Amino acid sequence: MLRILSSGVLTSGILTSGLMVVTLSAFAIAPAQAQTRIDYQLSMLNVPSYSMGNSQLNPADIASLAYQGLLKDQGIPSYAALSNAYAGGSLTAKDVINAAIAAQRISSAALEDSAFVNAVDSQLRTLLPD
Repeated sequence: MLRILSSGVLTSGILTSGLMVVTLSAFAIAPAQAQTRIDYQLSMLNVPSYSMGNSQLNPADIASLAYQGLLKDQGIPSYAALSNAYAGGSLTAKDVINAAIAAQRISSAALEDSAFVNAVDSQLRTLLPD
């Protein structure tokens, strides 16, 4: 049953508005929490970010660039093709890092850091289908 409050607002409208705010808040918070969790996990590994200019990319960023096809010009396949190439052994974390270096996304120092290479490798493994 709808009731009009003294302010002239329907009570069901307040309920609907409240549910909309809660729903929208959940969508806005989830990505931020996911990114924070990834950053925290990488910080626990003591994996540095390597910068080119003002941007800093971590291993999760590098894997994401590859997965989204942003390293295709450097010969890295995207999406399922990336997962298949990695699973089949024809693509390695070093290949992806080299592509990111060629695309001027990170510095060449990243390739020399075994912790960074291992973290990119770990991120690529997460792309494999279960």
